Amino acid sequence: NSDRLLFAWVRGALCEEKLDNQCAEHAWDQIKSIDSGEPRAHFGLARLAKDLGNDSQYIAASTLGLRLAPTYKPLLQLTGGRYEF
Repeated sequence: NSDRLLFAWVRGALCEEKLDNQCAEHAWDQIKSIDSGEPRAHFGLARLAKDLGNDSQYIAASTLGLRLAPTYKPLLQLTGGRYEF
């Protein structure tokens, strides 16, 4: 599973870099399907939703991600440390 997680994370990052939102979303969803508690998936989905201006998805992904991993620094930085919106 760790190899699959790493592959999906790298793919998601590359997709984001290329501004391929559909590809990135698929990669973050793939990570969630491998490990639903993996904070990188929720961070990726939250960042993507924020970039696209989708507030409801941003809030949902951020809130769930912080509940699952309250000390995950990238999510804390993205949300300004807020757990609830």
